[in-house]
Amino acid sequence: MSDNELQPLHESSKLIAAETEKRNALIVSARIAGWPWPTIAEATGLSLSGVQKIARLANGGKLPVPRTQVKPKFN
Repeated sequence: MSDNELQPLHESSKLIAAETEKRNALIVSARIAGWPWPTIAEATGLSLSGVQKIARLANGGKLPVPRTQVKPKFN
């Protein structure tokens, strides 16, 4: 393969890295906003321990602390 043929692969890798970074920041933001870990895990399709590990890494080595608790709305 030539370098030109590999260019789409390189570009795809850059997009995936950018989206992963965005997802990681959103996990931290969701937790700080008060969403429970199981809800965040379900929303991302990841395990509970997986989202906690990502959040810790994306938050400087500390699990983010919620400012408030999100309360479910009942009809």
